[in-house]
Amino acid sequence: MDGFKSVFDNCQIEFDKYVEKHGEISLFSSFRKHRNIYGFLHNGDTPPDIGAIRIAMMISPGMYNKFITQNKNKKYIGYGEDAPKYKFYDNLDSRHIMLNVVLWSTIRSSINTVVEIGGGFGNWRRLNPDIPHWTIVDLPYVAKLQDWYLAEHELRCERTVPSKIDLVIATHSLSEIDWTTFEEYYKTIVMRSKYLLYAYHKISSGKTLVDRKLEMIHANFDIVFSTPSEDNNCLNVVYIKK
Repeated sequence: MDGFKSVFDNCQIEFDKYVEKHGEISLFSSFRKHRNIYGFLHNGDTPPDIGAIRIAMMISPGMYNKFITQNKNKKYIGYGEDAPKYKFYDNLDSRHIMLNVVLWSTIRSSINTVVEIGGGFGNWRRLNPDIPHWTIVDLPYVAKLQDWYLAEHELRCERTVPSKIDLVIATHSLSEIDWTTFEEYYKTIVMRSKYLLYAYHKISSGKTLVDRKLEMIHANFDIVFSTPSEDNNCLNVVYIKK
């Protein structure tokens, strides 16, 4: 029931080794190349996911275009001295935009307080700069990258989880962590929220662990909207508190 815990722990070890020799800024400025540390946060310099684009366009072409426009504000950083081929619109951008369309076309009420569990390098926050309170809960070496990346875009996130939460975003994070950490986050964070966006691979972290987490979620939340992606290997679900 450990999920990807060993992967995250090994990345922390590699982070410490690299920073001791080269420093943090050297790492952050080329973080996309250091897959032994940050490889699980992005999909490399790869083309957009056509399936994700189709889902977004089917749900709301207008909202899709809105986020495409927002994506043009992205700085092309983290590649080191390489010249990225898909810098304008890569695989991760397309999937994050699809998830944003799924989320914001489903939730109609005002959202002022978001807690993101597992924020990657900060791409979700970059795509939603106008939400006033955006907290990210993450591993220390990932949080450092987020702070750097968001500062480069003149943005920031909060780190203290508020007592009242409008929305928790957990896209391929809660589903991958070990059961003990999941249970802690669920009780202390998710249960405070009105809405939950939960995206997960159906089997990659083990079917038993996936099903056990879903059982706990379904005890307290109802499904508002759900759509598969990535050739039906992933499920993206918007929940509302019962």
